[in-house]
Amino acid sequence: MPTAQIDTPYQVITDRILALLEQGTVPWRQPWDSTTGLPRNLFSQRPYRGINVWLLTAMGYASPFWATFSQVKTAGGSVRKGERGVPVVFWKVYTKEDQETGKEEKRFVLKYFTVFNAAQLEGVAVPEILVTPHRFTPIERCTQLVDTMPHRPVIIAGHQRAFYTPATDTLHMPMPACFHSPEAYFATLFHELNHAVGHPSRLNRTTLTDLCLFGDPTYAKEELVAEMGAACALYSQRDRK
Repeated sequence: MPTAQIDTPYQVITDRILALLEQGTVPWRQPWDSTTGLPRNLFSQRPYRGINVWLLTAMGYASPFWATFSQVKTAGGSVRKGERGVPVVFWKVYTKEDQETGKEEKRFVLKYFTVFNAAQLEGVAVPEILVTPHRFTPIERCTQLVDTMPHRPVIIAGHQRAFYTPATDTLHMPMPACFHSPEAYFATLFHELNHAVGHPSRLNRTTLTDLCLFGDPTYAKEELVAEMGAACALYSQRDRK
């Protein structure tokens, strides 16, 4: 009988990163900041570090709080049925005495465990997030262009990521005050709106409606359409006299 293969922490994290990239998630290229701070443990309040920050932020949850199944259960709560966790890694330090020299030697072993976001939990108290508002001055012409878009999709603000969901015809954005500049906000918004234009109820663009994977020519064409459309929309409004 063949032995079942056990994934190493390195393989688990590599697979996770590849899966996120295939979904189009590139969190290291985002023109906005999170107003909730670094992702942190729900109970200890200890912030996660290293690659864990990327892995957790990439999930797009509004809440920065995470916890293990065991922690949630101990606190009297539960994870909602059907919810899937996210792997995070840590270094386990083992100390062993060298038989010849008598000196202690340390060995570092990478391990991983699974955590769930506060939005996936029930029966546990979640601390209130105090958000300090930032100044944001909208570009009037860009705002007018968005407001007058015919049959515009619903725009939902307050997410950690920007994305368009064709199945529900909804556009999700971080709060405007999170963006590094008004131009960055509208460039991102116009990019997602250009995706929405391809919805079956609008142009029914095959590069959006056809099933394709990250890296496929069809996927690349859709992203190019959205990026070029965003650039044209932003600069045409900015340069209008």
